[in-house]
Amino acid sequence: MSSDADYFRARAIEERDCAATASEPNIVGIHLNLAEKYEGLVQEAELQPTIRPGWEDTSEAQPA
Repeated sequence: MSSDADYFRARAIEERDCAATASEPNIVGIHLNLAEKYEGLVQEAELQPTIRPGWEDTSEAQPA
């Protein structure tokens, strides 16, 4: 799991917590909307390939 996904997941949780304590319905809706957007970012981040140093090294590959 990427650190981006962890960050976005934590932000979604924070937004849901804010929604739970908000007193105005429109503010609740804003926080829940943001939480949904963060959840979408979690899914995107989990689908991204992990880039690891050294993968781009093709020094052993011989040209055809």
